[in-house]
Amino acid sequence: MVELNKEYKMNSIDNLLKGYYKSYGWTKKTINKKDFSFSIKNKIKNLKINKDVIDQFRKDYLDSGCGIGLIDLSDITTDITIQESLFLDINNYLGTLLEQNINKEKIVEIKNIGKSMSSGGRYHQTSEGGSLHTDCPQWKHRPNYLGLFCKRTAKFGGDGKYLSAYAVHKEMYKSHPSSLKILYGLFHFDQREDAEDLKNPTIVEPIFYFKDKKLSFRYLSNYIRDGHLRVKSPLTKQQDTALNNLDKVIANSDLIMNHKFSPGQALYIDNYRIIHGRDSFIDYEDQNKKRLLLRAWIKKI
Repeated sequence: MVELNKEYKMNSIDNLLKGYYKSYGWTKKTINKKDFSFSIKNKIKNLKINKDVIDQFRKDYLDSGCGIGLIDLSDITTDITIQESLFLDINNYLGTLLEQNINKEKIVEIKNIGKSMSSGGRYHQTSEGGSLHTDCPQWKHRPNYLGLFCKRTAKFGGDGKYLSAYAVHKEMYKSHPSSLKILYGLFHFDQREDAEDLKNPTIVEPIFYFKDKKLSFRYLSNYIRDGHLRVKSPLTKQQDTALNNLDKVIANSDLIMNHKFSPGQALYIDNYRIIHGRDSFIDYEDQNKKRLLLRAWIKKI
């Protein structure tokens, strides 16, 4: 892992990444749906997906390519039960499903159950639009991939929001180079109750790091701020400024690609280089019509 103050100057990192910016540092203007859509309609027989097909999907869309892959299972069947079964098959071909909470659930429903984050509810239990982030930043060993399967959409809103960590890095280097260097330093991430390691109140990790010719990004703003408060180690002025500048860049609509889900779609992202979130939404009153997505956290084998 790169330690800037010992091994590299900031411009050296940027020079190393220049070759990747074009392929991985896409923006809203440079990406379109065909760039992340993978058709398996002609690659499936008897409603069975071959592992080789998903290996190719992983290679072309997640491990390289734009870091996002969309598989529309409604192209294969309109039966939601079969679609869900195919989603589970894809997950298992991609790797090992990780437990997501203290109940050891490996598939979790993303559904508004009337809670709010201000009253202690978890993001996936609300209709709120959350801050842009990567999943499980408080885990030492994070899932490589996030998988989402759409069963039902909201009445209004709820679109997914995605952006490339490479594009964020490029903009930070351009606009806030001193802050970018701070983000390669160490921060406390608060351990939640469903964290991987409950022996320590926080884990200490950088937000950006560069290793094995790959850029990695770990972020959820309030987990960092809560983590520093929890261990009574206040953010320095430079760290606070760096986080604020990072939040401004991440919120730049020119970098964000929006995706409106349709029932039957399965979307996968590289959790190490794709930042995601969603718009707030208005749900149906009928419980059987409420927005419902299934989430999988997958560790690459």
